[in-house]
Amino acid sequence: MKKSHLKALFAFLVLILSFSNCSNNSEPPAEPVYYNVTFDTNGGTSVESQRVEKGKKAERPANPTKSATDTVSYTFADWYSNSSLITVFDFDTPITEDIILYAKWTESKIYYSVTITNNITGGTVTADKTSVAVGDTVTLTIMPDNDYHLDAITVSGANLSGSGNIRTFIMPACNVTVSAEFSESLPYIFHETVTYLDAEIGGSLGNNKTYVYFGDWPQTVKAADVTVDESQTLVRGAFTYYKGSDKCWYVKSKENGFNRNGSVYYSDKSLVGANGRSSKYFKVEPIKWCVLTDDYDHDNDSSTPGKKILLAETILTAGIYNVKIERALNEIKIYPNNYKYSNIRSYLNGISNQYVADGGTASQYDKDWTGKGFIQNAFTVSAQDLIAETRVDNSVDGSQYACENTKDKIFLISQKEVTNPNYISTRSRYPTDYAKANSAYKDGYWWLRTPINKDSNFAYWIYSNGSVMNNDDYLYYSTIGIVPALCLE
Repeated sequence: MKKSHLKALFAFLVLILSFSNCSNNSEPPAEPVYYNVTFDTNGGTSVESQRVEKGKKAERPANPTKSATDTVSYTFADWYSNSSLITVFDFDTPITEDIILYAKWTESKIYYSVTITNNITGGTVTADKTSVAVGDTVTLTIMPDNDYHLDAITVSGANLSGSGNIRTFIMPACNVTVSAEFSESLPYIFHETVTYLDAEIGGSLGNNKTYVYFGDWPQTVKAADVTVDESQTLVRGAFTYYKGSDKCWYVKSKENGFNRNGSVYYSDKSLVGANGRSSKYFKVEPIKWCVLTDDYDHDNDSSTPGKKILLAETILTAGIYNVKIERALNEIKIYPNNYKYSNIRSYLNGISNQYVADGGTASQYDKDWTGKGFIQNAFTVSAQDLIAETRVDNSVDGSQYACENTKDKIFLISQKEVTNPNYISTRSRYPTDYAKANSAYKDGYWWLRTPINKDSNFAYWIYSNGSVMNNDDYLYYSTIGIVPALCLE
């Protein structure tokens, strides 16, 4: 073979080997890379995560939903690339790593309706808003018609605050209905005769006793929605009555609340003023009495029938100071706890102080209550005729401070009578608003007429729990109240 042919053959073999070697050393194509795109719906419905090839884009999923609460509803806003919900995610962004996308929600308050019932008569009630978000304040304005007054107002599902013609409530998570009842305001009728109350009404001594209305007295502080016309007046004893817009009468009194050991509050939760710097109106209302017995020996004469003895159900007033000093009358020593010569007795019966009437010289402690005491303030002339003159037994066994018996129409009950189980089993009495304004202690202390033997300045009194007290409370303390008693003719 020629040398030139061998060279050509060798070159061909080298070429073939070269191709063969090149084919054996080639690498397979690379596997694609995938990343996870996870969706955190922040309390919404779940969204399936996506597996996205590197460099490609995630698909925007269908918007999730989120259930409303009682107070707010939710609208999907967008997907964010950070949990702080600051940067909106752009779905045109190539995915180069595992990521979490966070749902943002727009909150909207849920509104509930306020409906005023359409069957209200005698007045109107309006709300300042009728579509209200939970937690917002709704203000109701109450307008009674002429000669009507509000009896009751309620809101379904909510508690009312305030008094008078303006009431408020916090909107609950439900629709509410406002209902109100108005009544015609009838002129006040004075209780000149004895009105026996139904047995189920009861009182301090339970349903086994008889209770009556007799006489009239300022008791409850004026409601905020009542206005008083001082040009319409009526005089009763020392009281001047003023006509209220509810057609009832009101007595105006300075506030001398006893606030030394904590604030005193009226029945409407308002604070009782002190030191006579302010005045309030108090509604004249019937006096409620308990009939302790209908066989009370009012004249110490067994041959005559017994009488009904009545004890007031509440502490009606206080602040009647008694004498602080010992005095002499016709060389007889008159002690401060002598009931016959006490200011309380003269006040209850509307008479001159007995010490002065018997010839003593008046002092700063002696006040003339003639025609302006409790009996004239509480009862019309015809009603006074129904009250029996009672022989008040002021004797106390073994006491140097016992005084002569008296004849009175109104009196304080004695220590002996108040501990008689046939008369009274529960002695607790509490002050009216008017009594609180006149210094009565808020927990209900009241005087008995019986002197305590250990000191001339002391008399028995009743503690708030009904205990009969004989400790050191001076007769001139204004905070111990007055619970009158009387006998019926």
